[in-house]
Amino acid sequence: MRVGLKVPREFTPEIAIYMSGLQYGREHTLEIIKDLTPEEIARRVLPSVHSIGALALHLGETAFYWIECVVAGREPSEEEKRSAHFFDTMESDVDKGYDADYLMSKLGAISTIAYKRLASLGDSDLDRYFTRPEPPATREHSLREILQRMIDHEGHHRGQMTMIKRLIRGDRPAS
Repeated sequence: MRVGLKVPREFTPEIAIYMSGLQYGREHTLEIIKDLTPEEIARRVLPSVHSIGALALHLGETAFYWIECVVAGREPSEEEKRSAHFFDTMESDVDKGYDADYLMSKLGAISTIAYKRLASLGDSDLDRYFTRPEPPATREHSLREILQRMIDHEGHHRGQMTMIKRLIRGDRPAS
């Protein structure tokens, strides 16, 4: 896999910048995952630290949530919730036999959904606010903020995944 910026033509100029950041981060996440065994994917190095598999699925779950539920303003179907592993990642961190191909395909499929949705928006939408229900209140986030949060979120968990991989493998490099 070649890691690098690719600005798809279907995005407006400013959204393309955010999409390049999202894609760059996702490619690096996939680099970390690609050579993991199912045992490494499921391993918890400490009881309070989630596995790489749980973190990877959480990245997909949250990307789907932000783009489809907040930006698109829709409630996902039960099938979509299952497919995006809603409430099945951080809260249910157990060995489910997932391999690297499974994680990479899930993250790829969710990225494709997000990219298609975002391709329908323009630069003027970056400062549009979207409602996110957070009981007991409701919060509003601009698309610009949502995309930046997604980039930061991916980087945060990618750092955790890299550290876990190093701890699991000892002296072996983490890719």
